[in-house]
Amino acid sequence: MRKILFSLIVLLAIGCASTLRREMAVDRFLPAADFQQAIADLESHEKAFGGKSRLLYLLNMGALNHYAGDYEESNKYFEEAYALADELYTKSITRELAGTVSPNMRPYYGEDYEKVMVNTFMALNYLKLGALDEALVEARRIDKDLELLTNKYQSKNKYKSDAFGRYLAGIIQEIAGRYNDAFISYVQAYRAYKDYEKMFPFEVPDQLKRDILRLAAVLHFDDKYDDFVKEFGDEYAPPAHMDEDAGEVIAIVFAGLAPLKRELNIKHTGVDKDGKTYTFQLQIPVLVERPTSIGGVRVSCFESSSENSSGVGRSAGEVLLASGESSGEDSVSTARTASPSRRRPAVSAKPGASGYAFLAQDVSAIAKKNMDDKKAVTIAKAFAAALVRYKASEKLKEKSKGKSFWGNVAKGVLIDSALENVTHADIRCWRTLPARIFIYRKRLPPGTYDICADFVGGLRGRYSDGEKAKMDRGDVLRRSCQDSLEIGPGSVAVCYFADFN
Repeated sequence: MRKILFSLIVLLAIGCASTLRREMAVDRFLPAADFQQAIADLESHEKAFGGKSRLLYLLNMGALNHYAGDYEESNKYFEEAYALADELYTKSITRELAGTVSPNMRPYYGEDYEKVMVNTFMALNYLKLGALDEALVEARRIDKDLELLTNKYQSKNKYKSDAFGRYLAGIIQEIAGRYNDAFISYVQAYRAYKDYEKMFPFEVPDQLKRDILRLAAVLHFDDKYDDFVKEFGDEYAPPAHMDEDAGEVIAIVFAGLAPLKRELNIKHTGVDKDGKTYTFQLQIPVLVERPTSIGGVRVSCFESSSENSSGVGRSAGEVLLASGESSGEDSVSTARTASPSRRRPAVSAKPGASGYAFLAQDVSAIAKKNMDDKKAVTIAKAFAAALVRYKASEKLKEKSKGKSFWGNVAKGVLIDSALENVTHADIRCWRTLPARIFIYRKRLPPGTYDICADFVGGLRGRYSDGEKAKMDRGDVLRRSCQDSLEIGPGSVAVCYFADFN
């Protein structure tokens, strides 16, 4: 038996290797929209995150409080997260030099797209709070962070300009009456979406083309207007006469959950005639998409009688109405399974307008692209760590080597297991991010409206303009409504919806 030389089968397994596995699994509460339970669960495990994963705790708490409708509390966490991420980023170059150190021993300082999403959430929070000046500050922060990404990645086809962040900045600037700034942001968003098309399946939203031409006309940018008409086509030009008294509803919809990181464990073990094991192991983080039943989102605006409305409305502001009540609850409206009683709002209502929301951000695709861009560096670091681990294990095995064949095998297995447990791949990630973000914009006559979002299934294709997507055959899985949104002349009503199934 001692003369037998054999090798174990190469093992490839996707495993959850983080010591924070239980604490990080707070996203399990999101499909049921149990945000308060998620917050309580995360708070009870705060100490488990420690200093090195503090950023993850802050990011998840910020997102959960946003979904729960506590926008001030959400921004407290996001403000701390932004400052911490900025501090950690300045130290990241020094940490990268220690490439052979276990990645889980380093502080988590976030992925590029995660940092941009911090400002995005904060801007959305301020919109709901009616704090337009603060929302503009976040829009400028988005610009600043995107400039850093552009400088960081000079090569082509890298995630270095966040199209949704640019577009959201334009929306905020337009609401604030800063039309020139909004026009610039919309054009930047257009260029960023064109970059998206080169990196993953995506189309420039038709709504954005309309927004660019509309503001070019308002600002009398005749040359730019003509240039963009030639580029987009006449069908995107604004109507000759627009109702200046009309208001606008903007629905921002979160759908599904962003991908998770998991560990790919590649191991080869050989045993010599004395029972000494030789193990070489690579532990690499990989991305795993989470399935979703949602293919698209259809938004309907029902003109309701205010005296019959079950919700509590707010008066429209001159510039912004940050409204969002759903049956009296001030939170992100979450979907419920469609039933006869939910297929129309429980108020006296008549159809106002409806259409499919367009895909404004594919977080899942960006996360995958971000992971692919770093693949070579990630593998190189994993290989370097594997060499260090191999040399360390060889020294320990040589020192503990005895005369018993199976005793040496047992010692080798224990040493390999111990080293494996302290050198797992870094699979930390922001688990409560949505997979996709949709937007619906519609100008409406002044009045009181009930806004409903139907989450449609069976429509897995990616699309930019719902009216061209031919999605009417999709089944309505769940409906979410916000009642009694008052839209005044020239005002904007912003409402949020979410379904994480």
